[in-house]
Amino acid sequence: MPFSMQIKLLRVMQERELMRVGGVNPVPVNVRFLAATHRDLHEDARTGQFRQDLYYRLNVITIHIPPLAQREDIPLLAQRFLVRIAGEMKKEVNAIDAEVMDLLSGYSWPGNVRELENVIERAVALATTPTIGVDQLPDHLCNLTIETYRSSGDAIPTMEEQEKHYIEWVLQKTDGNKTQAAKIMGIDRVSLWRKLKRYGWDES
Repeated sequence: MPFSMQIKLLRVMQERELMRVGGVNPVPVNVRFLAATHRDLHEDARTGQFRQDLYYRLNVITIHIPPLAQREDIPLLAQRFLVRIAGEMKKEVNAIDAEVMDLLSGYSWPGNVRELENVIERAVALATTPTIGVDQLPDHLCNLTIETYRSSGDAIPTMEEQEKHYIEWVLQKTDGNKTQAAKIMGIDRVSLWRKLKRYGWDES
């Protein structure tokens, strides 16, 4: 969020009123704010990338939701997506093969829940039997090996290291095609570009 918008949001939260575009009189508001982010706002506030006063105004009750790869409900989410998507497509697909579920549970999911939803949607669209099999999964999931996410040393890689390595791997598989890579990862091209910029990768 740009600093200019942070200032406006803080003013609304403090004064509990806002000014409509083109308006001349402030409008009182009675609202609650729910903010979500994947960034470390405490660190951003400390380094000046996010307003400290807005951070402390927002940070009343904090709920930490771990990334999908650190959760145990991947099978439940996959089944829920399956039921909904199969219903929308009007297809008799109602089960997920055990081998597929193992692959889903062992994957790092850099695109989080949205990527899982996209994988299930693809699988349902391609399914010709009531059970989703490995053949309906994207290649980058079918070809996972231990080498794919092994760290260069003995230490367990961080999520950021995994994501960086995964993005690099997908870009290699797509010959640098960012649009195709973003589609595989279940994110939009702008989000991929931001990740590349954060990791210091240029267009080359």
